[in-house]
Amino acid sequence: MLLNSVKAALIDKKLMSPEYGYTLEQLMELAGLSCALAINQQYKSKSEILIIAGPGNNGGDGLVCARHLKILGWNPTVYYPNAEKMYAKQPFYNNLVTTLEKMYEIKVIKDSLGKEQLNMLFKQHKYIVDSIFGFSFKPPIKQGHYLDIINLLIENQKKRADIQLISIDSPSGWDVDEGPKTEDYLDPDMLISLTYPKLCSKYLKPTSQHYCGGRFISKKFASEFGIVPLSYQEASLIVKL
Repeated sequence: MLLNSVKAALIDKKLMSPEYGYTLEQLMELAGLSCALAINQQYKSKSEILIIAGPGNNGGDGLVCARHLKILGWNPTVYYPNAEKMYAKQPFYNNLVTTLEKMYEIKVIKDSLGKEQLNMLFKQHKYIVDSIFGFSFKPPIKQGHYLDIINLLIENQKKRADIQLISIDSPSGWDVDEGPKTEDYLDPDMLISLTYPKLCSKYLKPTSQHYCGGRFISKKFASEFGIVPLSYQEASLIVKL
C-alpha cells in the first residue's frame, strides 16, 4: 500500500489532533532523526554533506536531519535561503537554526546565493539532501530561487557520476501522487519516506534506495487508516524497503 496526498494530509492532521496529541515539533524531530539514521546506514561515509532546506515543514525536517548527522559524525552544511520568512511563520525554526549554529557549529547559509555560487556549492559536495518541498507540494514549480536550485541540481546529476541525491519524503518538483511531470526532473539516488511511503515512490529509478521512518505509528493508528504496518527490525527506527 502507498499513500496518496489526501490521505497523507489526513494522517498528519490526525496525528496532531487532541485525540493523539503530537505536536509539529515532535513529528519534525522524529522525521529528521529517521532521515539521519537512514543516510548513515546507507552510506556510512561520515563525510561532508549539504542539506538544502526549503520554505516549509520539509525544510524543517532537513534542519533536524543536519543536527543528527553531525552527532553521527558527518560534516553537514545547510543552505536555508528562506530562513527569515520561516522564523516569522514558525518561531521554532529560529530555534532549530540557533541550535545548529551555536551548539554544533554547523554552517547555515541563510542568504540566497547566485547561480554561480550555488553551482560551486553543489560541486563541493558528493552527498546532497533535498528537503525543499514535501508531500503538500503541487507542481509546477513557480519561477524563483527554488526553481533555480532544482534546475541546477538536475544539471549536476546529468554531468556528475559521483553525486548522491537524497530526497526527503518526496523528490522536490514531483507530483506526490503521479511522480515527475516534466521531461527533466530530480532523480534521487535515495528516498526517505516519512510516516509511510507515498504513491510517487513507485516512480523511483530501479537503482534508487528507499527507506521509511515511521515506527512511531501504532498498530491502532495504522488500522484506523488501513495501513499495513512495515516490518521494522527490533532495535531500528527505520526500515529499508
